[in-house]
Amino acid sequence: MDNSYTRDGDSKLNFWQTHIAGWEASRLSQQVYCRNNNLAVATFGYWRRKLKQKSGAADKPCFYPLAVASLRQTPDPRKDEQPFRLHLAGNRFVIEIHNKFSPATLQELVRTLEQV
Repeated sequence: MDNSYTRDGDSKLNFWQTHIAGWEASRLSQQVYCRNNNLAVATFGYWRRKLKQKSGAADKPCFYPLAVASLRQTPDPRKDEQPFRLHLAGNRFVIEIHNKFSPATLQELVRTLEQV
């Protein structure tokens, strides 16, 4: 294990902040990052949780605003419009929106799917 940091609390804090930022930028799993940097996975996890609590960054759900126009242009009946497809959660859910749809129903559906 890499014990190159000093016993000083600030140096230890900086050491782990640097490694956690490096891990986030690397897009590697914690195990691979720790193995590549000769770090104990358990210690890495401890400091990750500790720094997250210190910064107040808890795992909070992400909400995305959904603006739906209340008025739509009347479609040209001569055109065969394709439905608009809304992909959520990495294609886990696909919502097809046709010419006539209820904006309120769409908002409620998206809100419900975010909770799944």
